Amino acid sequence: MESVSNTDVHHISTGEKVTEMQKKLFENWMNTRLRRSGAKDRVGDLFGDTQEGQLLILLLEAITGDQLPRVTGLWWVLTLVTYWRRKWNLEIVLHYLESHRVRVDMVNVHTLINADPTEILRLTSVLVSHYEVGTRCSELLTRIHCVRSWLETLHLTRDSNLKGLRGELWQHRASLEADRREAGETLQSFNMARGVGDLPELASALHTLQHKHHLTRLYLDMLNVIEAALSHVPTAWDCLRRYEQHLRERRSRALSSGTAIDALRQDLKYLHMDLDDQRECFWELEESLSEVTALSEQLRKSNQSCSTNLTQYNQSIQSIIQQQQAVHCQIDHRLLVLMGVRRRLKGFRAMYEQLMACQAGGDTARHENGVNNTKSAGWMAQLMEQYRIHAVQYMEACKEYELQTELFNRAVGVGVELAEEEPGSVCADIIQQTLAVCGVLNSHRHGIGHRSETETLLTPSAREPGLGSAVAQSGSELSGTGCVAGVLHEGLGETLGVYAAQRRGLVRPAIALALLEA
Repeated sequence: MESVSNTDVHHISTGEKVTEMQKKLFENWMNTRLRRSGAKDRVGDLFGDTQEGQLLILLLEAITGDQLPRVTGLWWVLTLVTYWRRKWNLEIVLHYLESHRVRVDMVNVHTLINADPTEILRLTSVLVSHYEVGTRCSELLTRIHCVRSWLETLHLTRDSNLKGLRGELWQHRASLEADRREAGETLQSFNMARGVGDLPELASALHTLQHKHHLTRLYLDMLNVIEAALSHVPTAWDCLRRYEQHLRERRSRALSSGTAIDALRQDLKYLHMDLDDQRECFWELEESLSEVTALSEQLRKSNQSCSTNLTQYNQSIQSIIQQQQAVHCQIDHRLLVLMGVRRRLKGFRAMYEQLMACQAGGDTARHENGVNNTKSAGWMAQLMEQYRIHAVQYMEACKEYELQTELFNRAVGVGVELAEEEPGSVCADIIQQTLAVCGVLNSHRHGIGHRSETETLLTPSAREPGLGSAVAQSGSELSGTGCVAGVLHEGLGETLGVYAAQRRGLVRPAIALALLEA
């Protein structure tokens, strides 16, 4: 009697240890789920909290994401009673599980209200097996389906490769047959040469026979390797199918009972080991994609900087063109002023001819003409002063034009460098247009573009080399009579000579300005 009682006590203590271990395991699982969902409530006592039913509702809402119903209306007053509150909460949980095809036929509400450890552990194991193990199995099967589709693609590739290998095998076999025939012919020639006694033919036949024998052995080794590889190809496919069937059986057993967690974890471990190689491939692909993204970003930044530089260059070209247009307007204005000076010089020349005609007259005519010449000398002095002012303004305009031309040439040089770095681009087209504009401006600068207008600014006598000397000679003749007009004629002759030399390019604008001021 004493030994039997000791055995019962041992079994009871072992069962309590198992129950306590399962209780801690389920409590940790429920708290982990509640923590992931962000709920503030935690399971302190599995049996007491399950008896209330409120934490079970929160747990199902955290796992599924659905909103479970609550007791509303006048029935809420009855929830103040402990029994009815527990009953309604547990009925809500069981009804939700049945609606989602979870097997809770063996679970009774009254036993849960009485906090029966066996019933509570059974309900908790059902939740774990359905929502934890079932979800893991579904994810695992999804991954297996992806791997299977990938292997089917490999299978199709393998079939095409097998066809190619079979064709190569037939070709190698045909080449082997040809080598065997040649080896036989070589043996026959060897026998014939041995009978005749021709040593050179015998040596060549032996060399050919050894070479063919070596090639035949290599081909046979290669054929053996290929046939062995082809025999091992369907093995991986069959193993994957058996493994998939095994996982399906495990899932069905796990959904029916919650005792297959360890086995499923072992299977998951093996599957993860199989999928590590694919993860490494994916990581390498991600690294290469990141490198390509970095290179594309650098290319985009370089394109933006090039476009910015091109925009700045276009703006500088536009500003230079506008400045050149303003200089052209000033030059046209100066040309109009010089045309007016030319008309006045024509009138002065007519008066000078009249004075020369009057010089041949008598003393009386000389006296009268002296008075008139004094008046005309004052008028000519005014004309010379205006002409000097216009000449100074023209020289200043020439200096400004040379400065703008130098800036323009610098900008064109920078643009040419950019065009040489990027030939065929929009920048190169702009540079060609700019060079064309520059050619027109240079032609205008050297008097090619407006030669017909600039040649009319001087009289026919002013374009001749001896214009200054002729005018100076006439002035000296008048100076003998003691008239003031002779001095003015001499200054005008020097001025026109300097201006003619500057227009022919013999004197620079700065030297001409100095001579005029002197």
